[in-house]
Amino acid sequence: MLDPDNQTLKEILLGAGACTEEQMLEVEEEHARTGKAIKDILVDFQILTEEQILEQIAIALGTEVIDLNSVNPSKEIIDMIDDDTARMMGVCPFDFDGTTLTVAVRNPLNYQIADELRFMLSKDVNIVVAPESQIDKFMEAHYPLDITSVHDMLAEMDIGDDPDSYDP
Repeated sequence: MLDPDNQTLKEILLGAGACTEEQMLEVEEEHARTGKAIKDILVDFQILTEEQILEQIAIALGTEVIDLNSVNPSKEIIDMIDDDTARMMGVCPFDFDGTTLTVAVRNPLNYQIADELRFMLSKDVNIVVAPESQIDKFMEAHYPLDITSVHDMLAEMDIGDDPDSYDP
């Protein structure tokens, strides 16, 4: 049984004729065996490229695929979404026209992300699609993890920097 996001992706790709029922059956079997995402299996099995999958998702959502490497959002745009929320939701805000915030989303098939952002920000939100590697790079550049908080968390758990010091 596929989760809703993988099921939606399957329906999009089959509906667009991007892959065959037989190919998707093979992918689903691999998904059931490994738990790996449908998108990753399609790429691993060389049935589709990541770009082809993203393009089909964008068409289905009525949006576009963007190159996050070519955007340079202002600090004001980045600050519209706090670090924790951006990382948790997997969103990369990069454009604001005064009324609509445009964000690339790690999981564009999760419609709740746009709804939650609209509610949190009281602004219209436009979702676009981008390669996951670019989203990761954007996150590292604009929402870096605070290493001191990681060390503090480890200290609270009584696990030092030395992995041999762990005593269950």
